[in-house]
Amino acid sequence: MSLKQTLLETISRRPLIIDGAMGTQLQERADKIPQSAWEGLEGCNELLNVTAPAVMSDIFHAYLTAGADLITTNTFGAFSWVLDEYGIGHRAYELSRAGAAVCKTECEKFSTPEHPRFVLGSIGPGTKLPSLGHIHYDEMYAGYLECCLGLIDGGCDIFLLETCQDPLQIKAALHACEAANKERGTTLPIMVSVTI
Repeated sequence: MSLKQTLLETISRRPLIIDGAMGTQLQERADKIPQSAWEGLEGCNELLNVTAPAVMSDIFHAYLTAGADLITTNTFGAFSWVLDEYGIGHRAYELSRAGAAVCKTECEKFSTPEHPRFVLGSIGPGTKLPSLGHIHYDEMYAGYLECCLGLIDGGCDIFLLETCQDPLQIKAALHACEAANKERGTTLPIMVSVTI
């Protein structure tokens, strides 16, 4: 049975529970994040996938303990064109892959045949919208593709396009997910949440 079929079969029997917000969980653990982990780039949460993986594991562990079925990676803005704002656009693949890997490790600890747990690869809208002329479609697509490849390589189970608001942004992200699946020979399902 494919993952998509497993999800549909499970959801026909019971609700699937997704975890909660990442930002507030990081704020609650601010005293556990060493200042050095920010590498002088405070606010770049995706950096913590590499510099503070224990903090990330603690967040995922808490959601899994509470019974969540779907755990979201800390990769909401892990695209070159967002990370370029911090001067680390070249680290997009690394941070995406690490974000999926640390989440996958925790999910595997909790997953059973009766209650599987799934890694949702978080793909946010970023800080620029193509419909408003902030970014060219091709640049957005390339950044999303790099992120998607990192998510697959890190063990992601499902792509989650989060808080989408621009049809062109959604199109670029969907095309990137499909291209990444094709490039890696995978068939990760795609979920989309839209904010109006």
